[in-house]
Amino acid sequence: MVRCSAMVAGILAVFVAAVHFAGCSRRGTSALQKRTLLVDIPPGWHEEPGEGTHVYRRDGADSGYLHISLQPPLPQSVTSGAEAEAQLQNLLDNLGMPLGERVLLTHTDGAVGTIAVAVYKSPERGLLQFWMIPSDATIFASYNMGNLETAKQEMSEAHEIMKNVRWE
Repeated sequence: MVRCSAMVAGILAVFVAAVHFAGCSRRGTSALQKRTLLVDIPPGWHEEPGEGTHVYRRDGADSGYLHISLQPPLPQSVTSGAEAEAQLQNLLDNLGMPLGERVLLTHTDGAVGTIAVAVYKSPERGLLQFWMIPSDATIFASYNMGNLETAKQEMSEAHEIMKNVRWE
């Protein structure tokens, strides 16, 4: 599990740098409005202590991790699901990290707006799922599987969590 968490930390670090630079050049130096992200977790899930904010997992030692982060706005406005998919795919392609084989790239609607979703299957890391929600601040999330037997259920529940995140 440490290997997966380190990979996610690397993904988030690259994402923060790329989006922050592009976002500053597009938006100027104006400050982002301070808002709170509300995350509803289903019964049997908890926020993982000691992992920072917005790290969730199902109860049990072999569960996977859902990491949610807030980033600056994307460098370009996203007006369609296809554009959101392209932005997420571009981000993941430019990471230079071995994510494995992409098995899904799609989009759906959520409480905040369009959500781009990608799923990868890696021989080393198992199943990985990523979400990107273009908004006033970009909401980025990743799921790293724990146990193969529970991954499908956890991925489904994590997807519902992401569809329902909202601003306060």
